[in-house]
Amino acid sequence: MVECEIECEPTAVRDVARSKLDVLISKKEYIREAFEEQDSILYLGAGAGATLTLMRQLAPRSVIYAVEFAPLPMAQLVDSFRDDSKVIPILADASHPERYAFLVEDVGMIYQDVAQPEQAHIAIKNAFYFLRDGGMLIMMCKLRSINSTLPTKQVVQSQEETLGRAFCMTDVINMSPSHRDHVCFVGRYDHNNP
Repeated sequence: MVECEIECEPTAVRDVARSKLDVLISKKEYIREAFEEQDSILYLGAGAGATLTLMRQLAPRSVIYAVEFAPLPMAQLVDSFRDDSKVIPILADASHPERYAFLVEDVGMIYQDVAQPEQAHIAIKNAFYFLRDGGMLIMMCKLRSINSTLPTKQVVQSQEETLGRAFCMTDVINMSPSHRDHVCFVGRYDHNNP
């Protein structure tokens, strides 16, 4: 089991409006390198596209399949990236990858930021459909969206155990103070896991 960082690293004054991806890179530089190596990314929970802008800077040669469930943010995303042929907007529910499987080719990374109680299962289902063996998962997790009554440490442990069924977990990063009660799970997909 990967230990969750309890203490926050000393940092300069943070802009609380920064994207989770931006904060993650400031904590773990290897994430930047992982994006730079990608040729295709599946982004679950793309919203209106703010984080997608940073992704495009990090992975300019990569095709990014941007899945969003809500029509209004998707309309904003489409408007912002209408001239970018490497961004493929998909209006769909990330918990049903079979509904957009005909649009998405295999990918080297899944970046997931959906606030759902079953988000670990969503990651596993999407990995089964799209993620190459050894591909990277970066899953942002709002712990209170999963269970607001359990201690956060228990929620982290249960999510890590669930993800461990399909991924070799390599890191759990506390996203505080910029994103309170958020952690990021990082792992590599293992097709051999049951």
